[in-house]
Amino acid sequence: MTESFNRLIQQNQGRIRYIAMRYCRSDDKDDLVQEILMQLWRSFNTFKGDAQVSTWLYRVALNTALGYARKHNKMPAQTELNKSHEKAVTEHTTQADLLQAYLNALNDTDAALLILYLDDIAVNEIADILGISANATSARISRIKQFLESTFVGGDV
Repeated sequence: MTESFNRLIQQNQGRIRYIAMRYCRSDDKDDLVQEILMQLWRSFNTFKGDAQVSTWLYRVALNTALGYARKHNKMPAQTELNKSHEKAVTEHTTQADLLQAYLNALNDTDAALLILYLDDIAVNEIADILGISANATSARISRIKQFLESTFVGGDV
């Protein structure tokens, strides 16, 4: 079990760190990563294979991150998010900075959806991870694209 768990974590460490970065302040990221890893370890033996491993991993990581953010009230303040968006747009920074600004402009569910979508997760799997219908997932993806295009692409970027 340890070897397969380690391999799973190694293959998904970037995703785990990115989720942690999205749902807490940067100075708490390592704590949240550890919390996600603990939750994954605790539930690894109970994973029955009803869904894909990636679906299970995302669900555990996102639920842990959201719970951590609520419990510790560590989400970046809206003014901090607006500043990071303004900085990314005005400085014409890297694509990663712009992506972070996009994500910061979204609510938690839409940000999670965008992360999964950009990671080439199928719409049905995204719906399963987030606990919403596939139709609602498709509609949200379309709205997110329109929002991002009108807010970022159609603007001064």
